[in-house]
Amino acid sequence: MRFYILILTLLTSMASFAQEGIHKQGTILPKIYRENLTYDIKDECILFNVEIEGKTYRFLLDTGAPTTISDKIKGNFPFLKEEEITDAATNTQKVNYVTIPEIKIGALTFKNFAVMYQDMSLFEKLQIDGIIGANIVSKSAWDFNLANKKITISSTLDTKQVNNTFKKVKIQKTETGTPTLTLTYFNKIKEKNIYFDTGYNGFFYLSGTKFNELREAKLISKYIEGNGIVSQSAFGTTEGITYMTPLKMKLGEYNLPPFISDVDEDEESNMGSQWLKYYHTILYKNHLYFKENKQPKIESSFKSLGITTSVINNELLVSFVWNNTNASAKGLKPKDKILSVNQKDTSILTTDELNLLKQEVKNLDKVTLEINTKGNFIELTKDTILSI
Repeated sequence: MRFYILILTLLTSMASFAQEGIHKQGTILPKIYRENLTYDIKDECILFNVEIEGKTYRFLLDTGAPTTISDKIKGNFPFLKEEEITDAATNTQKVNYVTIPEIKIGALTFKNFAVMYQDMSLFEKLQIDGIIGANIVSKSAWDFNLANKKITISSTLDTKQVNNTFKKVKIQKTETGTPTLTLTYFNKIKEKNIYFDTGYNGFFYLSGTKFNELREAKLISKYIEGNGIVSQSAFGTTEGITYMTPLKMKLGEYNLPPFISDVDEDEESNMGSQWLKYYHTILYKNHLYFKENKQPKIESSFKSLGITTSVINNELLVSFVWNNTNASAKGLKPKDKILSVNQKDTSILTTDELNLLKQEVKNLDKVTLEINTKGNFIELTKDTILSI
């Protein structure tokens, strides 16, 4: 798809477990605080260091998931419960919940928070050891000012900062603390329970259900279709057909600029981490505050070589193909092996080098790929394949 979709929205499958309130436990010290987070951005994901039992680990910030740590992290973590969980693609897996006595982020100490304890090898590409999730984020005011390269965690909201300059909308929260929004499409159809999910590294994707509803209402007539790997979750990849379409949406009383949206076969739509590129955003209690950044502007067209590539089992593969593009006309299909890129042999590259090459391919305006067999060269040129 247009973006590598990283869906880490992990939902408990039994309401009785949610009612036990383990995601509400935990305290932060000191009680009054204001901490500037030192962070990096990789593949549009927010990454930073945390400390557990004197050791430093790399974590992802994901408001769409409960706090999670890799089962490779060993320590004195009291067991809470085994539970079956379901991801956004309806894949299920049993995981353990444990209590972490202390997680340190900068000068802050997060005490006795419940976390999922599971295999996270699928996310080796991001080189993360865990997730700081919604149950921790919901305890503080999180100020995402990415235009000025600042993320601030505070015990209270700075009301002077938000008065008269930020727009304000109500949010609801799931049992795990994930904030959800209500959006209105084309000033006609509303959707509730849209996740504000920084674990998804795109701007927005429309649920397949809502996409079909908008098409039936004749509010959507322009879109493109493609097939291949459409999402990646905590338990694996999902393949199928998906779409991209122009959208007009309203958040509260604010009309977002028209933009190109991904479509995903999820039950709910998702607002992702790229929202933070375009809007200075503060999450606090039951509200989201936001104001538009001067730069960059939300994209109103989609340019592509017609394919997406992925590194799987140390091979560079075509993972997704858009229909009615030069790529599809030249016969490219998902799972095709890319033997070389502009004469660079992929078989001699490490996984890290392949991932760098993958990013290079994405940014090129023209590329020559050697596909499946030696000497089978296909040249692709980046074109605008959808615009508003």
